[in-house]
Amino acid sequence: MRKWMIVLAVLTVALTIGSKNANAQTEIVIGAIHTNSTINFTGAGPSATMTFGQCGGAATCTLTTTDFFELNGSPVDGFSTSTFKTTTPAVYALTATNPTGTNWAVAGPTMAYSFSSGAGTITGTVVWTQVISNGGASLFGTFTVSSVTGTLASTFAVAHAYPIDFIGEYSSGSLAGIFLGSTTTATATLPEGGAISATPEPSTMLLFGTGWLIAGGILRRRLA
Repeated sequence: MRKWMIVLAVLTVALTIGSKNANAQTEIVIGAIHTNSTINFTGAGPSATMTFGQCGGAATCTLTTTDFFELNGSPVDGFSTSTFKTTTPAVYALTATNPTGTNWAVAGPTMAYSFSSGAGTITGTVVWTQVISNGGASLFGTFTVSSVTGTLASTFAVAHAYPIDFIGEYSSGSLAGIFLGSTTTATATLPEGGAISATPEPSTMLLFGTGWLIAGGILRRRLA
């Protein structure tokens, strides 16, 4: 009985430490877009195109947001401004991936992204891969880091890709209407923001694995 109590105690400690490391959440919280905040959809039937509206100046389309860097649920070093940029015209092809017209695959150019604050700076490229139309236009994709400094470097690594999302609300039409052929255009604004989330670091996962090896060694000695 005493041996099994030791087993349970060690497993409990290992699971507690592991869950804390695995659940540690670090992300760049993307605020509302303040300039060029519309996304335009055009088409009819199973395909459509997506563009970011009101582009101009130096052949770029710039979207400016107010953001913050969040570590374990708490903002770090206050608010900052970041930008999304893409060449003009930035046209993304959308194809429906299910018969309801709510899930669309995206193909098209990349967007440059940059963020800086007292916590550090990060730059890279965004590739949108999916748009879900469910009462709004939710964009999903990946952010690949090209440079990172400061506190951000402890959780984001150069050349790694991280999930990014952005949520908008329709101001006219909908993707479902375009898919069904009842409308030819739709517009969504991007007031709700999104996030770039860091996955658990390799060092954290290594620590977690090492913890289990140590726990296994303790159990082996105790049960021998």
